[in-house]
Amino acid sequence: MGEGALGSTEKWRITVPVEGFDFTIRDKFDVQGATVETLRNIKNSEMEPMISLHVDGDRKSAIVKGRAFIDRIAARLSLLTGKEIRLKSEVYLTQLQPETAKEKKGWGYHEYEQTVLTSFTIGDPYVSMARFVRELEDVKQENQDIINKAAAYYREALATANPFQEIITLFSSIQVIAQDIWGDNTGNSIRKVLHDFVNVQKSDYQTYYWDYRSAADHGGKDILDTQKIREAQTKAVEIRKVTFRLIREYANRNKKQ
Repeated sequence: MGEGALGSTEKWRITVPVEGFDFTIRDKFDVQGATVETLRNIKNSEMEPMISLHVDGDRKSAIVKGRAFIDRIAARLSLLTGKEIRLKSEVYLTQLQPETAKEKKGWGYHEYEQTVLTSFTIGDPYVSMARFVRELEDVKQENQDIINKAAAYYREALATANPFQEIITLFSSIQVIAQDIWGDNTGNSIRKVLHDFVNVQKSDYQTYYWDYRSAADHGGKDILDTQKIREAQTKAVEIRKVTFRLIREYANRNKKQ
């Protein structure tokens, strides 16, 4: 990862299990320098999706920095899958430098050969995710932080049970893009970025932003009313799709040359 302590000779491989996938990670792939793959969890002997990366520094800082970076990767995977991907509590470390027999024997997924299903189905969510991963990896480095921020809000939106709160949080994701494009995240900038990037018409924007997002955020909606919740659930699904398309189009327009 290259963020290690200055002058440190210690290097670690940190691996954290994640939860939230409803499909198998059949083949490992890289996201922003981290590796996502299915491995056997030593704690319960079950095959689980895990994220690993190399971190410089002492043991304590490696865990702190590594988990923080891996959590950003998990947020990005939430965007890619439409699932709430979260880190589990376990953290596994393998010391790579200086190499010691004790540490190497302590935990070594580098020696493990996995066997997972390789069958493909129509509309395979793993294939869709892997394709989108490659798209985001092609984004210019200076725009990657925008993707990470937008993805983090998107994941929080997936986590909320109330559709009004989901809509508010999805617009936070949209505002990240608007801020980068127009230099502010006012309603006018949001409207322009939604129209220019994903062709959201003015009438739909007014419904999404003013009738739902703004009204709910400023106490104008009864967020416990059953009928209004059902109506908001429909709008939340629409706005979630719009947000996904916006982030994807932003990525497409900021590809490496």
